[in-house]
Amino acid sequence: MKKQRSIAARLTLTFTAIVVLSCALLVTTSLTIFTKVNTVVEEIRYNDVLNENVKSEVQSGISIVQSYYDREQAGELTEEEAQNFAKDALRAIRYNDDQGGYIWIDNTDGDLVMHPILPEQEGDNRLNLEDCNGVMIIQEILKTAENGGGFNHFVFTKADGVTEAEKVAYSEEFDAWGWILTSGCYLDDIQAHMDTTQIDSLFDQSAVAMILESLVLIIIMILLTIYIVRKLMKSLGLISNSLDQLSQGNLTYTFEDKMMQRTDEIGTMVHHTSNAIQNLRKIVEEGMHTSDDVNSASNEMMEAAHTVADTTDQISQAIESVATEATEQADSISDVMQNINSMQEGTTQIQDSVNDIGSCARQLQESSNGMRHDLQEMQKGSSDMTEQVHNIAEKIDSTNKTIGRMSDILNSIEEIADQTKLLSLNASIEAARAGESGRGFAVVAESIKGLSENTSSELSNIKEIIDNLVKNFAECTECIDKVVESNAASISDSNEVIQAFHKLDEQIAITGNKADTIHTVVQGSITAINAISDQITDIAHGAESAAAASEEVTASVEELRALMQTMDSHTEKLHEKADNLNQTLNTFSIS
Repeated sequence: MKKQRSIAARLTLTFTAIVVLSCALLVTTSLTIFTKVNTVVEEIRYNDVLNENVKSEVQSGISIVQSYYDREQAGELTEEEAQNFAKDALRAIRYNDDQGGYIWIDNTDGDLVMHPILPEQEGDNRLNLEDCNGVMIIQEILKTAENGGGFNHFVFTKADGVTEAEKVAYSEEFDAWGWILTSGCYLDDIQAHMDTTQIDSLFDQSAVAMILESLVLIIIMILLTIYIVRKLMKSLGLISNSLDQLSQGNLTYTFEDKMMQRTDEIGTMVHHTSNAIQNLRKIVEEGMHTSDDVNSASNEMMEAAHTVADTTDQISQAIESVATEATEQADSISDVMQNINSMQEGTTQIQDSVNDIGSCARQLQESSNGMRHDLQEMQKGSSDMTEQVHNIAEKIDSTNKTIGRMSDILNSIEEIADQTKLLSLNASIEAARAGESGRGFAVVAESIKGLSENTSSELSNIKEIIDNLVKNFAECTECIDKVVESNAASISDSNEVIQAFHKLDEQIAITGNKADTIHTVVQGSITAINAISDQITDIAHGAESAAAASEEVTASVEELRALMQTMDSHTEKLHEKADNLNQTLNTFSIS
């Protein structure tokens, strides 16, 4: 793992490097300036030496020549005498500390008129005299003199006849006689006699002072940088501590008033961090409340699902009982039909069996009472089933209301998830702006975003489940309405059968009381038996309808039971999701 370096060390090193580089640049610039100043000063002094010594001597020589020329013009001397006096006067001139400075004379044709060091060359034409660098010495001197005078640089042999050195000469023309007066100095001699000790000392002192000042400035800036960086890191440490607390789920952290009152970027960062913690605290509180509400709602749904399941079992048992009784009723009606058929087939034997009619009438009376009792029980069972079906309808209506409340709660959770997603986006942006210090906060923001997206996905699944529940409950309600209608029809048929049995009882009573007049009423009995046969046929059809309706209700109840099991499974998943959400939110401390 790469070793991390603290921001304080980086800032200190950066500021120190900037200060050191700035001071180094300042010292280098200053030394460069001092060097150039020293060079310029030396050049100025060098020019001053040339002007004071060489130029002034040549101009003095021009004055001497002019004085003799004036005497010539006054008639005191002839031209030759005046020129000879002038040559002698110039030959005797010496200047500089070593008396090495002198003046020589050339004419405009390049002839050497007078040279105090080289008298043997006087009269020689030196117009083609050339130095080692190819400079035509005399030609350049003549040009400069004709242009009003000036300096020339060339290499010439010193008085020892061996050493060659660069020489600077000043030349000026005396027009009246056509003389070019020239005097020069060797540069090494000038530099050797120039006193630069004071300038060099000043330069050295200034350089040392600049270096010392730079070192003092570097030390001061380093100390100041360390002080500022420590204060900055102290503030950043508080913010980092708050973000660390936040990453651990502690939302109760608060900043000191001194930090909140700052008006710089640190204060702005503290305010943003504090606002983020408060907003996240509110979201977590709302999420906890919502999670509790969802948990409670899921518990209510689970209880309702268990209640509906129990009620479905009761309905199933009741319907099975009704189906059993309907089957028994159908069997009894089949027996009655067989008996009546036997009666119809044995109408010719009734007269021979008058003595047995009383006994048969009593048996028929008992069978009628039993059948009436069975029909009354079946009617009571149908009434109970109708009441149970109404109870199921009420439970389903209550469940639909609970589902409506769940939809509202899920909408609230979806809004909270959207707000949480938006908050995570803002937190990611603020973390990106915070840079390295906001990395932990960015991880929290990413976790919140993932939780929001998971919540939204689960909400979509729950909404789909609720829609399926509402649709299935609507179908269940339709089936219950059909069951109620079938039970009503069954009760109506049972009433008709009971009424028919009452009539049968009356006929049996008449048969028993008028046994002695059986012959006269045999035909009426046959008619009554036929009517009973028709009614029993209707009862048989009613029983078959009741059995079929019972089968349909049983199938609907089975579907309702499966639906309740599905609802119970989804409710358990919702409860589990709510518990997971609650556990996730409980990782944050808000009080």
